Amino acid sequence: MEFSPVACASLAIGAGDNTLKVWRTDSVVNPYCCSSFWQGVRGRVMVVAWHPRKDNLVAFGTDEGKVGIVDVLGKQTVVSVSYHRQATYGVCWAELPVGPDKALKTVLLSCGDGKVKVHHLPKMDREALDLDSILLKLTSGRTRRITVNYSERLGFLTIANQDGVVDVYEAKTLRKLAVLEAQRKPVESLSWHPCQTLSSECRSNFSHWLACSSTNGTIFLYDLSKLASPSADVLRMLQPSLQLSGHSAKVVCLAWSPFRDGMLASASYDETVQVWDVGQGKPVANYRGHSGRVFSVCWSPLDPDVLFSGGEDATVNCWKLSEQGSNLPPSKQRKTKSDGDVTSVADETRSIELQSTNGGSTETAKESKGASEKEGNDTSILKPAGAKSSGTKKKSKPTKSFFPLFSGYENRPKQSGSDDFVLLANLLSQRDDGCTAPDGLHTHLGMYVDDTGAMAVVDAEIQHHKRELNFDYAFQMMLWKGDVSSALQEAAAQRKLTDTLVALSSMVSRATWLDMCQQFAIQLSSDGEHHKAALYLLACHKTLEAVQLLRKNGLVREALCIARAHLPEGDSEVAETYVAWAEKACAVGNYEQAAKCHLAGGDIKAAVSMLLNRRDPHSLKSAAYVAKKFGLAADAEVAFSLALRSALVHRDWDAALVLIEEQEKSRAFASFVHLHKGLCHAIDKITGAKPDTLEQSGQPDVVLWKSADDVSAKFLEAVKEAFESNEYSPLQSTRGFSELSELLGYGEHISKEVLLPRRRGTRSCFRLLAA
Repeated sequence: MEFSPVACASLAIGAGDNTLKVWRTDSVVNPYCCSSFWQGVRGRVMVVAWHPRKDNLVAFGTDEGKVGIVDVLGKQTVVSVSYHRQATYGVCWAELPVGPDKALKTVLLSCGDGKVKVHHLPKMDREALDLDSILLKLTSGRTRRITVNYSERLGFLTIANQDGVVDVYEAKTLRKLAVLEAQRKPVESLSWHPCQTLSSECRSNFSHWLACSSTNGTIFLYDLSKLASPSADVLRMLQPSLQLSGHSAKVVCLAWSPFRDGMLASASYDETVQVWDVGQGKPVANYRGHSGRVFSVCWSPLDPDVLFSGGEDATVNCWKLSEQGSNLPPSKQRKTKSDGDVTSVADETRSIELQSTNGGSTETAKESKGASEKEGNDTSILKPAGAKSSGTKKKSKPTKSFFPLFSGYENRPKQSGSDDFVLLANLLSQRDDGCTAPDGLHTHLGMYVDDTGAMAVVDAEIQHHKRELNFDYAFQMMLWKGDVSSALQEAAAQRKLTDTLVALSSMVSRATWLDMCQQFAIQLSSDGEHHKAALYLLACHKTLEAVQLLRKNGLVREALCIARAHLPEGDSEVAETYVAWAEKACAVGNYEQAAKCHLAGGDIKAAVSMLLNRRDPHSLKSAAYVAKKFGLAADAEVAFSLALRSALVHRDWDAALVLIEEQEKSRAFASFVHLHKGLCHAIDKITGAKPDTLEQSGQPDVVLWKSADDVSAKFLEAVKEAFESNEYSPLQSTRGFSELSELLGYGEHISKEVLLPRRRGTRSCFRLLAA
């Protein structure tokens, strides 16, 4: 659903009955009257988008991948000649530099099957352009696109990918401005905060905030105010500015309030709509009026207290924010059966196994399970009377006849057979006179007369098999006649080639055999038999096509084996296969395998980036080592910083010291690690002995220095020994402390991550030691 930005009371609704509806919500005479548009839609409408400046145009996308525009005033529908192979989950209007002149033009973007298409307006009668064909010229890498969004006021084009990464581009140049890498799950929805709301005096404080929903129910918010200042560097954010959690299922729609700053509504599959106050980072209200999953939500443009939501229950609900009694969605609970119908997990699994192995209906599986669970009765398999034992050999099914027409004539009553006998005698007696052709009612007698008659019978049988779609028998009979070339051509046209036909194609010529191998490979691939198709491509020396076929269908390891065995070292197909393998591994969260694939393909930067998705010290340490090994200084610094922080957070001080030595960093870092270790032990001893001391005294510094066990003295002695063993005194040297100060939050790039355990008095103690 979406309200028109021009005719603000017009609500466009995509319905599951293959229609697009427009509801005038401000109508007083008939408040529930709406217009329906169905011509040219042909599918469930998944998404709608109003034109930003014209109140009569609404773009839509369907579950069949169609993309079109409806003129709600002229009641005309234009459907693009290009479509997605799967459902269209996103459409938006944008101003992009398309065409040879690179001038900004209004285009319609659609997202589906992992691609973003650019449709040419107004007729959309030309093939849509793949947006990646432009972006990949400016940036490296490829990924599967999930959704797209365009902010007209900011001029930003935002694209979300399957791996959770969000890319922000400058629309007028298509230059990448920012990469948001905090999410690990696919993004469901993107929404930019309005540049100005009714409550903001001039420009909203949240004008550069982007909200992203995820499949795990979490909402990530990013403050991209830095993009307001031009910079040649790409902004990279590894952590969100704010994170909202509360939904128990994936969030599929986000909507900012046009009246109040920082008010965000989210629609979720947990059957609720949640309203958040982003400024305070807390929930405001939760609407539970739907009886199914909620698909869409939007704010009323006329009343700041009214929202509209639509869901799986085929209704659009209009409700007030102030009338909701709950402020968070209900907790997710597993539905249990009543006491009279309780089954264990093993029983449920057994029921599923029965259904899948028997191949029957669900009712059959349940009946068989119920019959075997009657209390106090032994179950057994009963056979009907006269049934044969399981050891008896089953009767084979009778095979079809190659000559059904001839058999029909021959199996007539005996009188007809006698008449045929007399007619055949007359025909054979006239053979010397050349009159051997039987009439149309007795063509079957040609089988007994001569070659021409026998071939006529065979031709009639062939045509009968083709009419009955029994092509296998028809082609075999054509081969009997010697029409090998005709049989092969017809089989290839009907996509009915078989292994036997391809093998026999060598009877014609080698060129025919090669062509049939290629045709059969195409047929096998369309039927899903990709392994067998690759074999036939190899047989006709189509090695590149075999590798590309397997890679396209996700069989990357098989494709790599063929590429390594048949292609020369350094061939681009090998690298492409490694990239495809990496994308497949990344899609399922196997970042280590993806990193190895990128490393094998020679893309070191991508390999390091894959390992940075992990947050454990060992993975980050490996990323830092590889980056340093191949001379990626910037990536090595990022990986080192993340690895050191992770090691300290996990109190893995030995790993931190190994990391510092491996990266050849200043001994100031090693001194800091020893300091961190000693401080953590001292705080643990204090809080473990007297957990309430810090809270009661209100002076944690005093407790640290005046504890009963003299913790401060032991702490200072441990730090002194660590410094002496490290042969580095921070009071006598400043070398290396510029990097360390930035890591601690006192440099140019301030870190907000807390490296010490979050306990009472920790920060005060650390301030004291820093002083």
